[in-house]
Amino acid sequence: MQKEIIERFVGAWNNEDNSERHRLLQLSFDDNGSYSDDFVTKKLTSLNELHFFINKFRISISNSITLKGEPKFHQDCFRFNLEIKKVSNEVVNSTFFGEIEKNKIKSIIGFIDD
Repeated sequence: MQKEIIERFVGAWNNEDNSERHRLLQLSFDDNGSYSDDFVTKKLTSLNELHFFINKFRISISNSITLKGEPKFHQDCFRFNLEIKKVSNEVVNSTFFGEIEKNKIKSIIGFIDD
């Protein structure tokens, strides 16, 4: 079940349909979850804030995000790697860590890999 949560979450970032993107987030991310990464200036603290950020991110930064390898899990914590293809075609690799609670991502933080 945990792997499917991560796959839905990544799928939300890739989905072109706004309604489907929101649906995938609702299935994978807690309504009051927190999200932060190197592109976020202030921690996002709700599903709606994250949805709005993804919409902007897809337009200005990236339209392709790929899960690299298999997510790793330890109890309710996870780690996974992404390959982000920017609009400029530059590829950026990143690592995300977080926590799952009640079958949804409760908190997640991402770091750009050097």
